[in-house]
Amino acid sequence: GIQMCSEENGGAWRILDCGSPDIEVHTYPFGWYQKPIAQNNAPSFCPSVVLPSLTEKVCKVQEVRGTQLKRME
Repeated sequence: GIQMCSEENGGAWRILDCGSPDIEVHTYPFGWYQKPIAQNNAPSFCPSVVLPSLTEKVCKVQEVRGTQLKRME
């Protein structure tokens, strides 16, 4: 038999006989799910984050390295 869950049974797992000809089977990759239609109404569990641009980080790293080099000289 095979173990599967179906949308018709509310996602409950069940074991089916492989030899039954009247079973319609759809195969999906493990972890498959259907995205909700209205994604804008879905609650957000993570706070929004604004990342600084990469150029700001590069400048700051160069400034720190320059400061360390001056101290070492």
